[in-house]
Amino acid sequence: MDFVQSNLGDIGSVASFLTISVTLMGAVALLLSNLARYIQAKKFGIPIKAVSQATMGDSAAIWILLIRALGFGVFVPIVTLYLTWFWWAALPLIAISFYFALTSTITTRFVYFKKREFRGKAYVIEKEYSHRYIAVISVFASAAFMRVRTAFQYVIINDGNQFAQGFVGHSLFWLSAILMGLYALLLAHKFYSGIGNTLFGGSESMVVEIEGQKYLVAMRNSHYHWILVPCEPDVVVTKRRKDGNYSTQNFMRFRKGIFIIRDMSTIGGSIKRMNYYTPVDMGVPEDEMLAETASILDEKTYSQPLASHPKPAPSPPQA
Repeated sequence: MDFVQSNLGDIGSVASFLTISVTLMGAVALLLSNLARYIQAKKFGIPIKAVSQATMGDSAAIWILLIRALGFGVFVPIVTLYLTWFWWAALPLIAISFYFALTSTITTRFVYFKKREFRGKAYVIEKEYSHRYIAVISVFASAAFMRVRTAFQYVIINDGNQFAQGFVGHSLFWLSAILMGLYALLLAHKFYSGIGNTLFGGSESMVVEIEGQKYLVAMRNSHYHWILVPCEPDVVVTKRRKDGNYSTQNFMRFRKGIFIIRDMSTIGGSIKRMNYYTPVDMGVPEDEMLAETASILDEKTYSQPLASHPKPAPSPPQA
């Protein structure tokens, strides 16, 4: 009975801590969402007054990232250090928390392509196994954490001295500590990558075609209207190999400061998701820039008022 009451008290403490953390993360997510709007508007040359303020719904992606990376990846393990649960109760919780944290941002993908035929045509299907590898990593990381947790509770909470007996005990402890250090570095890399993709734009783009022109869906202007930037998807061959294979790099070229605003619900065409395209400002064509400069100079010349000259004095009347 004491064990049940103790566990219920621990659960109440964890729930209160998580509630406060979720509230604070919501405020941080809203702040980061508005910062991302400002950075993206500056990158595409869009006036900030044309961009709507981010709401809690718009900040859902950052909020989920904070909850998974910091909440499950950091806060939950720290809280479980002080819980008196048995290892068989804490281990599943830690493993699930690590899995949610490590899958918050997929930085390295393990992809397998499989061909299938449908109505006489061959199609390539992409199968991703990244989550399976992350699940295995989470299990090993949770086992290492349990060893560190035992040492922490024995030394810090119970004021013990010999938390690892013998050579095997010390070796397992230091191996677990090294694995937890690698987990912390991996989680920090994923968190940094996720925040960077949100603020500066990730590798995923949405492109819609209107009257033969492709537009990049940049950001929201209002609840129903979006800012669309004319773009040209481009694939550049960066390296050719002797075996015939080659490496490519994808770009989404646009002109800074040119955009339109459209209601996405009234667009007849479909929106295409394009991954791993880097937005690049291709600038203004040189001949167009020279022609615009000459036109402005001509307008300025003709708009200047004529210089006023003093009238000659009237000649005296002749006799």
